[in-house]
Amino acid sequence: MLEINSSEEYKSLFPEVSEKKLSQLFLICSCMLAVQTTNLSKCARRVGKILEKSIKYETAYSQLKRFFQTGKSEAILKGICVLVIKTMCQNSSCYLILDRTNWEFGNRSINLLVIGLLYRDIFIPLIWKDLEKKGNSNSKERLDLIIKLQCWWKSSGVKMPQLYIAGDREFIGYHWLRGLEERDIKFVMRIRANSKIELWYRGKIKDRKLGLKVLTRYLCWKQIDCVEAVLNSDYIVKLSAFKNDSTRAKAETIYIMTNMDDIEAASTFYRKRYKIEVCFKYLKSTGFNLEDLHVEGGHKVDLMFGILTLIYLMTIQNGIAHFEKEEPKLKIFKSKSSRSPDYIYVAKSIFIKGCELLLDKVFFFSEFCIEFLKVAEWVAKKLNPLDYDNYVLKKSSVQ
Repeated sequence: MLEINSSEEYKSLFPEVSEKKLSQLFLICSCMLAVQTTNLSKCARRVGKILEKSIKYETAYSQLKRFFQTGKSEAILKGICVLVIKTMCQNSSCYLILDRTNWEFGNRSINLLVIGLLYRDIFIPLIWKDLEKKGNSNSKERLDLIIKLQCWWKSSGVKMPQLYIAGDREFIGYHWLRGLEERDIKFVMRIRANSKIELWYRGKIKDRKLGLKVLTRYLCWKQIDCVEAVLNSDYIVKLSAFKNDSTRAKAETIYIMTNMDDIEAASTFYRKRYKIEVCFKYLKSTGFNLEDLHVEGGHKVDLMFGILTLIYLMTIQNGIAHFEKEEPKLKIFKSKSSRSPDYIYVAKSIFIKGCELLLDKVFFFSEFCIEFLKVAEWVAKKLNPLDYDNYVLKKSSVQ
């Protein structure tokens, strides 16, 4: 059996996971970090070198596959979630983003619903679920994930902050938004431009629904930042609109529903929603080739995503620590469109730099265990991600 030193320190983070299962988790993480892919066949070819001993390919491959047959997947996922909370979220407010990422594996659709936190301008997964179906999630599936996150948060020992959550156009619905309100969660959700909305005006519901373009003109005319909309003739939320200043913008205007009091903060928060898509890109193509996984079954996919989240967390923490000591190099992108301004971007992202640093420090299994403990002891500085703008694309007045 693989042995890990300081097992008591590991057990404090994963109290419901056996030492054997934990060592298998670290071994798979070591292999995937080395080969930069979720393909277990390629990982198995590196097991011998990582363990510094001779081992047959068939034996190594069977050992890696056996990990995904565990009945302790929830305990492992909970441990990873708690680790992210303890190291990355000590603030009084926590900004969450949710989205789906999906792809095909043979005849099967892998469809992950992911909720994670925003730190600085980086998205880090917290909790997820393979929906094991095509298409969007429903309100129950989303709320079940929120309830599980709140439960795991309580067990982390970190005080529950005020939660904020942002999502794209598919995450709209009366039961979903009402469920967030009942759990004291502030939300910002984009709505489709062709929606028609009931308004709450002077203490009563307007007699007909209005299109969003009409509402945009009304906001401009009245010089106000929002109106009150009514969902299902029962629940009142704020409705606002702002210019889409993305360099990839297709729609000129973005419409949002929110229960936040500060509309400007709500629009700033929504503008950072795409950071979850950047994370998916890192895990899929730029970093660890998530779509190369060849495991079937929802809990196995969840475990694989958990492994990548653990590696991703380690790279992000290394990158943040580096750029806190050394200013990143910046480049200027000259826009060819009159609608989009020039902008500044970092020459090397936190993730890419963190990957380089982690690969320099970790190759053998023992080295991964040591680095994991360093990451577990590290605590991020308290920062409001809505005010932080140093590591991302940002508008520039450069001539």
